[in-house]
Amino acid sequence: MTSTDSFFDHLKQHRESQNIEIGEICEFTKINPKYIQAIEEGDFQVLPTVYMRLFLRAYTEYIGADSGKALVDYELYTTGKISSPEIEVKPNTIEPVSKGLSETPEPFLAQISPKQIATGAAVIIGIFLILFWAGKITDEQSDEIDNTPPKTTQSSPLQDESKDIPSADTIPSTEDSAEKKNP
Repeated sequence: MTSTDSFFDHLKQHRESQNIEIGEICEFTKINPKYIQAIEEGDFQVLPTVYMRLFLRAYTEYIGADSGKALVDYELYTTGKISSPEIEVKPNTIEPVSKGLSETPEPFLAQISPKQIATGAAVIIGIFLILFWAGKITDEQSDEIDNTPPKTTQSSPLQDESKDIPSADTIPSTEDSAEKKNP
């Protein structure tokens, strides 16, 4: 990079030398093309600093440039100083996705602690107890509904009068009443 070239010009030249199109970068990183063009033109006021740093890092990693150096150059270009020189950013290399568990590197194998297992078991037991309790309550409620006598409908006044009128079986005959009076 010469003294007249800015770091963003160098990044654009690096992208062009790799024959990488802006659309290709946008498709992979999901960054809007106008922000990629803003990076290559040095127009860093388009977005807040945090987003511009994230976009710059994704852009440089995709084109294969040193993202740490690009971020330092960005700091120097925008503020005139380096704010945190002790932070070392390593370029992220994209590795092919491995097929099968036997090829999986060790850091990706999850370790479950006994405390996590005990917590999970307690949660599962608690859920079963709550469901059991809810089932008992619903069974009791359905039993109560089944054991209640059916509601009687209110009778009409005509039906009430018929209850007061004795039937032919209950009316004493005159012969019976006379016999009862004379012993």
